[in-house]
Amino acid sequence: HVLLAGGALSAALRVMEVETPSLRKGCREAREAIFQDLTVYDPEKLRGAEQEALCCEEELLDSWLTCAEGHGNLEWVAFYPFIEDKFRSRGQLRGVASKDIIASALRACGEAHGEC
Repeated sequence: HVLLAGGALSAALRVMEVETPSLRKGCREAREAIFQDLTVYDPEKLRGAEQEALCCEEELLDSWLTCAEGHGNLEWVAFYPFIEDKFRSRGQLRGVASKDIIASALRACGEAHGEC
């Protein structure tokens, strides 16, 4: 669960970096802090946790893009537009990251760590 949380936070930060370049430095610093926290959580078990969290981030971004594009075999792809509309209608979404932003974040993630 720790790696999933780290990957999810890192993915959100990566999208923010791409969407608002002026936040890049702060997002990178926050990501570094997250990865440092992972190793503190359980130093023995989580050696190499940063790479694992980055791979998790990449998988999450890929799943997000698949849902946003409305294709793929993920079981929740069909529900994504309804969930997005639900939060938008409640005023809980200022804006949803576009497919291009998500794709750019996915590319940046891959460039940051290479192959998983």
